[in-house]
Amino acid sequence: MAPDQRDCPISTAYRVVMPKLVLLDGHSLAYRAFYALPSDLATSQGQVTNAVYGFTSM
Repeated sequence: MAPDQRDCPISTAYRVVMPKLVLLDGHSLAYRAFYALPSDLATSQGQVTNAVYGFTSM
């Protein structure tokens, strides 16, 4: 039988604070932004910028 947590108190001196790790799937976000916005977002040369605009506004 496992000991109850009350029987084995953990000292706060031994607790380790782990840094948070955030993973982002940038390709997926750019793909969603590209197809979610209208394709008429473009530069004067005709290069579409809807993925860039959508990615930066998320």
